[in-house]
Amino acid sequence: MKLSIRGVFSILTFLTLLAFGILSLYNLAVKNSEGISIGQRLGGVTSPPSIEEVNVASFLKGKLQSQVEGKIEDHLPPRPWLIRLNNEIRYSLFHQLDNVLVGSNGELIEEGYLDEYCHRNIYLFLPQAKAWAAKVKRAQDLFSNRGQLFIYLISPSKASSYPEYFDGYFNCPSPRSQRNGLMRAYREVLDQAGVNYVDGTAWLMAHRYDYDADLFPRGGIHWSRMAASHTSLDIIDQIQKQFPTYNTPRFSISYSYSNAPMDTDSDLAELANLLFPRTHYPVFDVKLSFPLQVAKVCKPIGLAMVAGSFGHQIMNSLGEGGCINVDYFYYYSLRLDLAGPQGTASSTPVPENAFNRLNTDKVIIFEENEDLMTHSNHGKAFFEKILGDSK
Repeated sequence: MKLSIRGVFSILTFLTLLAFGILSLYNLAVKNSEGISIGQRLGGVTSPPSIEEVNVASFLKGKLQSQVEGKIEDHLPPRPWLIRLNNEIRYSLFHQLDNVLVGSNGELIEEGYLDEYCHRNIYLFLPQAKAWAAKVKRAQDLFSNRGQLFIYLISPSKASSYPEYFDGYFNCPSPRSQRNGLMRAYREVLDQAGVNYVDGTAWLMAHRYDYDADLFPRGGIHWSRMAASHTSLDIIDQIQKQFPTYNTPRFSISYSYSNAPMDTDSDLAELANLLFPRTHYPVFDVKLSFPLQVAKVCKPIGLAMVAGSFGHQIMNSLGEGGCINVDYFYYYSLRLDLAGPQGTASSTPVPENAFNRLNTDKVIIFEENEDLMTHSNHGKAFFEKILGDSK
């Protein structure tokens, strides 16, 4: 029997769909890491579809069928490739992505950071800033009375650090004077309230054009290790001043350049999920050097840091020399990261007794990114825990 071209095509189509069905069932039966997929796995963290209700009522409403359909679709082998292809077409033709915004020269940014920067209003901000600064000062006094060093750390945002990459591409209703003057106004509020702070935005703004790589990488949303390491030195200076007997050393910073970004230097580039990822741009390769036999000279000191995602680079820099034991309360209660040698970290859920380290560690750091200062959720949780005040 001689098959026509149409018949051959129909058989191949049937066999392809059958293979995809079998592979999808296999993917459903195994762990995600063991599943079969076509193309590079997707970046980012999402909640997989779930089947919540298996009963007659759910079936009659069509809800069960929809959940099953979503579950199978999520495990189709070609899904990663198809999503990357769709994103590649949209990015190449229209310079658009679903999950991130694209500025000049391919600079990527999350919408929330740009939205905060473009709607800054100093007059509306000041009452909130004064109330928040008073709360920070109350926390500072609480720890200071126990003999602990309290530092309020402000980390920078990409939008305010390199606004030229986004001006003209997006609507910014706030006048430039309001956008650029907000941090200066906040520093004045903190000074008047007597808050002890380290301003990570200050060093970055002073040195943002001094290097052949940006202090915020093109495909990342977090500051570079270069910027975070210099800010870490300001923290070490305060530790040395208050606790000189611990001999906490400063480190020296050396660097070179690389065109192979990794980790937080490419978090948004990976989240873009392009068929041809744009991950060729200059970034820093930073090396920290400590005095010889530093671990034998220093007395390890405990440091508890309540911070968002910008705290990771600080944790790695402070913990690398082995003289500072960092307890990193990521977003306060989600997990506890423990810094180790060479910036390694383990992550575990926070048991209630772990919060005792806020009472025993000599140094307490409370970090906020400038786009969230005065209203971060981890700040509210922190103050509720130690001050009994969540407002």
